[in-house]
Amino acid sequence: MAPKEKKDAAWLHCQVDDGGKKICNYCGKKIGGGGIHRFKQHLAGARGNVEPCRKVSDDLRAEMLSSIEAYQEEKAKAKKIQEDIGRSSMPFEDDIDYDPEGGDCETPQGHLTSFEESSSFPIRGRGRHRASNSNLKRPRTTPGTTPISNRGLDSYFVPRTTPGAQPTIDAKWKKMEKEAAWECIARWWYDADIPFNATNSSYYQPMIDAIASCGPGFKGPSFQDIRGPLLRNEVQRIDEYLKEFKESWSKTGCTIMSDGWTDGKSRTIINFLIACPKRTMFLKSGDASDQVKDAQLLFHLLDGVVIEVGLENVVQIITDNASNYVAAGRMLEEKHPTIWWTPCAAHCLDLMLEDIGKIEWVKKCVEQAKSITRYIYNHSWVLSLMRKNTGGKELVRSAITRFATNFLSLQSLVDQKANLRKMFSCDEWNECQWSQKAEGKDIADKVFEKTFWKKAEEIVLFSEPLVRVLRMVDGDKPAMGFIYEAMDQAKEAIKKAYGDKRQKYFPIWKIIDDRWNKQLHRPLHAAGYYLNPR
Repeated sequence: MAPKEKKDAAWLHCQVDDGGKKICNYCGKKIGGGGIHRFKQHLAGARGNVEPCRKVSDDLRAEMLSSIEAYQEEKAKAKKIQEDIGRSSMPFEDDIDYDPEGGDCETPQGHLTSFEESSSFPIRGRGRHRASNSNLKRPRTTPGTTPISNRGLDSYFVPRTTPGAQPTIDAKWKKMEKEAAWECIARWWYDADIPFNATNSSYYQPMIDAIASCGPGFKGPSFQDIRGPLLRNEVQRIDEYLKEFKESWSKTGCTIMSDGWTDGKSRTIINFLIACPKRTMFLKSGDASDQVKDAQLLFHLLDGVVIEVGLENVVQIITDNASNYVAAGRMLEEKHPTIWWTPCAAHCLDLMLEDIGKIEWVKKCVEQAKSITRYIYNHSWVLSLMRKNTGGKELVRSAITRFATNFLSLQSLVDQKANLRKMFSCDEWNECQWSQKAEGKDIADKVFEKTFWKKAEEIVLFSEPLVRVLRMVDGDKPAMGFIYEAMDQAKEAIKKAYGDKRQKYFPIWKIIDDRWNKQLHRPLHAAGYYLNPR
């Protein structure tokens, strides 16, 4: 039987006789010397040092061959480290059959030496020029002292360089292990198509630390583990975590928010969230694809959420401004007089920007700006030239809503006015093929048109205050106590931008007031403004 301390899988496929020779379980051949590594060569069919086994299965042959190749790679890495450091501390030589399990090694002359008793000094040269110190005994040491055999030659000479300037073998190995681990993590990352910003998760490093603490041989959770017990445990943990939020509702009250959207399978999904001073939490979602999304359906859905959260805990319900949601909100206020229905402030502000965009001269200017950005971004060479002239800055800026995006992109265009004019007047543009075509000439003319820039700058002046309010209400922090004052400041900023000229700012004010008085202005906004300490 194989010795118990031998852990290599190859020992399972042989017996050891009294003379220490390994007897193959399949062909009965006796193999002496070379340790388990030579027996692996026998099973793998590697010719040269030993006769291959002809009765072993193909699967086992492939397994042994893979094990040999893995060992050869490690051996090559170790030799490279020795070459980099400039000295050897491990007896890896081409003419030695090294047994990774600590078995015997056989030299070409047939002399057997134990790896543990082999020289700790660099082995240089071959054959008879190699010295063997198998008869040397390890000296005894007192506790707290370093054995002489472990000190190395450097302890007997004055260092020729600064101590620590040259990397040690341990440091080199640690660096290689780290790089190998990083490569494995990255390879899994790319294969699983995980977003790169997942590394910013607060759970990322704790996961790495937990894996490292388990040591070698740690097996990750399986598909069934992830989707089964681990998922149930995490849901239970989250439920426990959310108890703190739910307990605060009775003290501070809360807001129910409804958000409808369409997923990739064209299903109508309605999400319900609960906001309170502590935080906003997701409550549940419902699939309304097989039902008519009318006021009656929305009323029943919202009323069910109110009952689930607790009527005494709910202060208001926020939805978008669609007519079916408006009707459902009024029905809820009639049934529960203590609850307020409030339209989404971000939606109202977006509708204000939409109404402003319908003004004829504003609409024409925005379309002209779109034609410039569309032309630049549809031609890769022109886009590259634009980025070269703007220092890498973009013209199109995405925002939280569609109409806010139009005004922000127009602001970017105004900011890059000088660079765009420089771009369309440089030699690079004049000599390219695009400048000779009708569309390219038309875009260049628009960039140099003074009337367009004058109107664009005016639009930026009165739209920027509204976009600032939109950013505030769409942020993570509750904005109920700030909306009333923020809208008032936005109107004053627009008035100031026009130099207090009523005929200029009043049309914009009228659009804002129409949406504010009919939808956005609610008693809760006024109460929040009055109670806000700031």
